[in-house]
Amino acid sequence: MLVRALCLRRLGVKLSAEELRASSPMAGVLRMNRSLYAGRDGRGKDVCLLMPNNGEVRPLVELFDARLIRIEPRGLLIGGEEDFWNRKRKTSYPQVLWCWPPSRR
Repeated sequence: MLVRALCLRRLGVKLSAEELRASSPMAGVLRMNRSLYAGRDGRGKDVCLLMPNNGEVRPLVELFDARLIRIEPRGLLIGGEEDFWNRKRKTSYPQVLWCWPPSRR
């Protein structure tokens, strides 16, 4: 599904209202997939991917152990764990993604 999206956290910390207003939304294709490991890797069975719609194969946002938190008429709220890599060291942080359909004008 084609959506516009905003990440509501940075390194696990909620963004302030001013930071959210200043950030520009990403546009891409939202996918909820089953993990290739089906939860055997300790990351849960569902993965949420926000893929760019220009044909690139690297996701804009990748959430492990993804879950649909809320469905509203305005959009979707999806939560999960986002990995942050510093050289060879991985740290996982909670992330929440707010997605809504692009406006038609």
